[in-house]
Amino acid sequence: MKDTPDLYDQHTDIAVYTPLDSLISEYQTKKAAIEKISNYIADKEGAIMQYFFEGGRVKKNAGAFSASTFFNLENAIGALDAEYWSRTIKMTDVLESMPAKLRNEWNEQINTHQTPPFERETVRATLNDLLNKRQIFFAERVDGIFKSLSGEHVTNQPQAFSKRLIIGWLGTNESWGFYMNHNRVEYIHDLRVVIGKFMGRVIPRSNDTSKIIQRMYDNHQTGIWHEFDGRAWKLKVFKKGTAHIEIHPDMAWRLNKVLASLYPMAIPPNVRRKPKKLAKTPPIVDTFLPDEVLSDLAGARVCELTDLSFYKEIDPETENVLCLLAGEQVAEGHWAFDYPIEEVINEILRTGTIPEKKSHQFYQTPESLAEYVVDLAEINEDHQVLEPSAGFGAIATKLPKENTLCIDINSLHCKILEKKGYKTLHKDFLTADLPHSFDRIVLNPPYAKGQALDHLTKAHSVLKEGGKLVAILPASMKDKEFFDDSDHFWSETLEKQFVEAGTGVNVAVLELIKAGGERHVNG
Repeated sequence: MKDTPDLYDQHTDIAVYTPLDSLISEYQTKKAAIEKISNYIADKEGAIMQYFFEGGRVKKNAGAFSASTFFNLENAIGALDAEYWSRTIKMTDVLESMPAKLRNEWNEQINTHQTPPFERETVRATLNDLLNKRQIFFAERVDGIFKSLSGEHVTNQPQAFSKRLIIGWLGTNESWGFYMNHNRVEYIHDLRVVIGKFMGRVIPRSNDTSKIIQRMYDNHQTGIWHEFDGRAWKLKVFKKGTAHIEIHPDMAWRLNKVLASLYPMAIPPNVRRKPKKLAKTPPIVDTFLPDEVLSDLAGARVCELTDLSFYKEIDPETENVLCLLAGEQVAEGHWAFDYPIEEVINEILRTGTIPEKKSHQFYQTPESLAEYVVDLAEINEDHQVLEPSAGFGAIATKLPKENTLCIDINSLHCKILEKKGYKTLHKDFLTADLPHSFDRIVLNPPYAKGQALDHLTKAHSVLKEGGKLVAILPASMKDKEFFDDSDHFWSETLEKQFVEAGTGVNVAVLELIKAGGERHVNG
């Protein structure tokens, strides 16, 4: 019942008992009981009830209440109205569809018991009005986000959304920690919701966004960028309570287009058109984890840094994700990792993704194949080793940590490798400036669109004279020689590799030795 107001039947005169009828009946029963108690107290206060309050005050230090003020009928009915309005609204998607300003106002009414009387016709009229305004709310969300931007910073363009935005007053630092201003965070959540609509994705509840941002402060992750929602935008929070936001160009123009529907004469045409070039801007990831998986991970509890516990049975796809993160199920509802897992889970909840095969061509290297290529590399303790496109570390875990540099385009991969103790570089290997050349390079590059040869060429360029490179490559490249200054040795074709990752391709392993080196392993 999240999409339509099926709390009651609007289209028939036939009596239908609906969830709203159930709430109204329950409400009326409780209201009658409250009135009965209030009437009794009003008549009998002096004789009986005052003894209860006096006894409680003395024995429990409960404060000096009188029966007449404590059992005030108007106050009690206000609390009852607020509870049932809250329960009714939660039965629809109205609250999450509201812009932050209205959502904050509604929550304030609930918290202060300032709601209208919970009467059938009032409830129906209010729900109808709110549900019919959901499309209007979308534009109002965008407008509210824009108006929430800090006017003290010149980065915020007064006439449109720019790439860099600044929001102030997220909270204040107290002696016990950071106090979150949840009303301000609601505007950041609205940004997530609007971008989610553009991407055809449902964003979690506003409370989930607040938790993610609170963790940034609790874990002392201020002053660094955090990617959200498939790289559609990123956030950097500061101790003083300011937040910087960078929006992907392909999202900024869409936001400006919505603004232009509200203020057609104020928004310049050039900022509401799709950019012609997005050079050097990473593409937005458009493949997200199922809601069931994100819900499971959000509900998990971190134990002793490296373990996850689940209080309910998890989705089979969640189990696949945990295995991909190198987790091992050690008991029912309990998974163990060989690195601290909390920050990795937080990143998945922020981005809604794990590295997907379409854009990154990421396929985990099978253990037997990883052992084979590392043996061929003949690595000793003096060698400087490179593992580009390192993924979750299937190959890296067999390399010496103290001498190995891992590179990966995906920040989640890098976080996992860092937690495992490896030096990492969060870059696209093809464009990365590396600190030095390497004695040994072991790689399993992406294959699509000629990327395998591009990665091989870049790896060869940073291989030392006399160094050795071992690469897992498509079988179609087998027996070719790519570099005049190197000896090429090919394995036999290895059929149907990476089956566990959902594919099955034929590969061959290239052992490449640059001029001046010797081959000691019989390939």
